[in-house]
Amino acid sequence: MLEVTDLVKEFQTDRGERVRAVDNVTFSVPHGRVLTLLGPSGCGKTTTLRSIAGLERPTGGVIRIADKDMFRADRKLFVPPQRRPIGMVFQSYAIWPQMRVEGNVAFPLRVLPRRDRPSRQQIRREVARVLEIVQLSGYEQREATALSGGQQQRLALARALIRQPDVLLLDEPLSNLDAKLREHMRFELQRLHRELSLTMIYVTHDQSEALALSDVIAVMRFGKIVQMGDPQDLYDRPVNQFVADFLGTTNFVPGRVLSGADREVRVETAQGILACHPGQPLTSGQQVLVSVRPQNVQMMTTRDPALTTNVWEAQVATSVFLGEVRHYLVTAGPVQLRSVADAAQNLTHGQRIWLHLPPDQCVAVPHEEPLAAQSAPTDLKIRG
Repeated sequence: MLEVTDLVKEFQTDRGERVRAVDNVTFSVPHGRVLTLLGPSGCGKTTTLRSIAGLERPTGGVIRIADKDMFRADRKLFVPPQRRPIGMVFQSYAIWPQMRVEGNVAFPLRVLPRRDRPSRQQIRREVARVLEIVQLSGYEQREATALSGGQQQRLALARALIRQPDVLLLDEPLSNLDAKLREHMRFELQRLHRELSLTMIYVTHDQSEALALSDVIAVMRFGKIVQMGDPQDLYDRPVNQFVADFLGTTNFVPGRVLSGADREVRVETAQGILACHPGQPLTSGQQVLVSVRPQNVQMMTTRDPALTTNVWEAQVATSVFLGEVRHYLVTAGPVQLRSVADAAQNLTHGQRIWLHLPPDQCVAVPHEEPLAAQSAPTDLKIRG
């Protein structure tokens, strides 16, 4: 298990000011689970990862791996990176170009103190073992620089795995790969996690990677964790505007809370009243945004009399065919919404339709900041 408690990391600017890159971050990861630190650049996710690895010395807090303290500010305890039971994969792979594949993978074992260092025969066996795990058997004598991008990433994984770490740390490991190779490597990481029961901490700003790979996602902003939980829970029930907007694509409908309780609130909008779930406790009269994902905006050519709540009359403004699906921009009075539907549902420009926004798919969150004016882009560029 990995435990991080009240972790703080401060940096000093050129003007002598103290800036908190990590601000009292706390989480734990049970054995064999994957936690993703997700957020925009500068949110503190990589600094948190580097603190766990021992590449940064935190200002405060506690870090424990496998029930052993790696860092305790109150005791001035700091275990150096080479003595921590971790493996790390960097964004740049950090492979040594002067070494062949075998040399790169074997390096972490060859630099161990003599009393802990395996024999040459044992090292060769371990190299063969991890190369087979990452499907690079037979490449032992290949120049590292002669490998493809995906092979170099698997080589970096093999080097991180050879010491059988308790925790595998990955710092945006797929960001340098093209889109198709990134998707392939996601499946490779899922396979490795499943076969080896790895405990992994994964850092990314890519919400698709986070949703695909994680058991738990911690969304970070300004050095803090603003929401943490199961990927689907975060996607379906964001607690604020930032999480709803950052984790996937969504529509925001401004409004004001009329009434509500813990499980449902009624929000007055420019087009009518919406029933929805509160992302966090809300008060009557509070300005909010109702978040509803495009795939949950249901479009009907005739009104269903059985639906009495969250039904609006609308008009198709724009549509884009994308193979299996069509993306639509529709207008309901002054409100514009994006919708995703099966390609078979071919609606035409200007067509009169009815929208249903299912109450259990609508989430009201505090209106934290002004949103950019929502115009009707002809290319339907989707934010998120």
